[in-house]
Amino acid sequence: MKISNVLPQFCSVQDVISALRPDYPVHCLRSDLVTQAARAFVDGFPGETLFAVKCNAHPQILRLLNAAGIHHFDVASDFEIALVRELCPGATQYYHHPAKTAASIRAA
Repeated sequence: MKISNVLPQFCSVQDVISALRPDYPVHCLRSDLVTQAARAFVDGFPGETLFAVKCNAHPQILRLLNAAGIHHFDVASDFEIALVRELCPGATQYYHHPAKTAASIRAA
């Protein structure tokens, strides 16, 4: 699996709508706010911060969180394991899914 490092950037939501004219949901990512919130949490929490990938597995979110100091991820599938392994090298992964296949355990 290879995740693209290039995301289109727009100055406003109106620019997104004008350029893409989507008939599907579009997520607008405010990287500065994600980074700011993650750093504030890491700085204010006395323990290790663990992010549940199932909450938001968008590659850019995972990269931003990792760069902001979150290096522990709760993963629940082979996809999430591979995603974190690729995007956040050296991160610690916690496989908390209650039902695991033998193949998933090997992958973890």
